[in-house]
Amino acid sequence: MEIEVVSHQSQWSLEYKQEAEKISSILQEILVDIHHIGSTAVAGLPAKPVIDIMPIVTNIDMVDLLNEQFETLGYECMGEFGMDGRRYFRKGTNRRTHHVHIFEQENDRDWMRHLAVRDYLRTHSKESEAYGKLKQSLAASFPTDNERYCEGKDSFVKQMEKDAIAWYQNTIQVRPVRLFDAAAMLHIYAPYVRETAVTFDYEVPSLHQFKEKIATGMEQYPYLVAELGGRIMGYAYASPFKERAAYAWAVETTIYLDREERGKGVGRLLAHQLEETLRRQNILNVNACLAYTEREDEHLTSASFLFHERLGFKKNAHFTQCGYKFNKWYDMIWMEKLIGEHLNQPKVVLSFSQLMDENNHSLPWLHT
Repeated sequence: MEIEVVSHQSQWSLEYKQEAEKISSILQEILVDIHHIGSTAVAGLPAKPVIDIMPIVTNIDMVDLLNEQFETLGYECMGEFGMDGRRYFRKGTNRRTHHVHIFEQENDRDWMRHLAVRDYLRTHSKESEAYGKLKQSLAASFPTDNERYCEGKDSFVKQMEKDAIAWYQNTIQVRPVRLFDAAAMLHIYAPYVRETAVTFDYEVPSLHQFKEKIATGMEQYPYLVAELGGRIMGYAYASPFKERAAYAWAVETTIYLDREERGKGVGRLLAHQLEETLRRQNILNVNACLAYTEREDEHLTSASFLFHERLGFKKNAHFTQCGYKFNKWYDMIWMEKLIGEHLNQPKVVLSFSQLMDENNHSLPWLHT
């Protein structure tokens, strides 16, 4: 089989999306998440024109019951194919078009390794350029010898993977939420409900309710997490300011941190990246609704108000004693920040899902 390494093609992201939808329809309830991985997932990186797809599932053994359905899509079922805990499928006989690597959610060592390498290449242009040149050179030298082609890049790939994992584990990254982040996010939110007046919720939502809120919200607005070495440190999201069409350019933003992570700059990082994403959606007004008290107590301090002030928000509305919690009345304020120019003909607001599609399901400005 001839080895072909070509310049990055813009249609690869669309090809991934089309195939991912078909695979998702097979995996259905056991599917947790699905990702475009490999060189075709990295903008600007030369690659073999083969789309690598990585579904993450709740139970890897259940995948074996679906082999026949994968075969109807043209896939060859290869089992683990040399990697414990994986299910591997490939499409195309004379010309390979797709590889599917399925891992169980609990097997975070393997699926996180793939994401680390992908995101490392997306954010380290010199390494990506060097890798692309190496592949092109090897393809030219060994156009029909896949074994020598793979041997030629083996040491580079092993070192790159080592560097990528070290970077991933030691760098705070802000990225879009994955649905299986919901449990960790809810763990962060629950103490604010039970122990503070920061939120006026009385009851902690169920995990199912929390997941539904995220899934619905992310169609239009960003949900982001700050992560270090696979551990969620905090999250931020936007939601509608008001539902009517004229309010399309305004949103409400919310940030929650693991209380052990406060004072480390994580909140500021999340806020900055959330605003940058909203700017790219053409949002102009960012609003925050905060519980407020003139007299701090064990349930509410001025920390959130002062945090937003430092971010450039201005208080523009104050409602008196409108929230009752822990046998006490609390005020509520609105704070506002303008992040774009208000033109006579404003730009159309992009949905978050549109923004993800346009950027190959990668938001490169989110990586720190």
